[in-house]
Amino acid sequence: RRWDVWLAQYASRPTYSGDFTMWQRGTENVDGIAGKVDIDICYRDYVEESPDLIVFALTSPMMQGKPVSALQAMLNAAGYTASDGQRLNVDGKLGKRSFSAFVEFLNAHKRYIE
Repeated sequence: RRWDVWLAQYASRPTYSGDFTMWQRGTENVDGIAGKVDIDICYRDYVEESPDLIVFALTSPMMQGKPVSALQAMLNAAGYTASDGQRLNVDGKLGKRSFSAFVEFLNAHKRYIE
């Protein structure tokens, strides 16, 4: 199969009978984010396979809004800060401060980026 399948089915268990890599099972509230965010389960370790691809996806011009807010909130909750040592603004914008915290997170998990 050339592409991974992302199953978007709000349910307690998926009923789709085919193979899928990620399942969007619903939405929930997350501290620091206004409104609900997607709750997904990923069955493939993309970071182990290609950290460069992850960085590209997170730094593309279209990467903004709720996905970035969720990343910023997660980085804050995990104690990662911008290069100035300050917590991130949860604003949905992947700027230099958020990116530096993301790189710190990747490096801490042995996914080195300079």
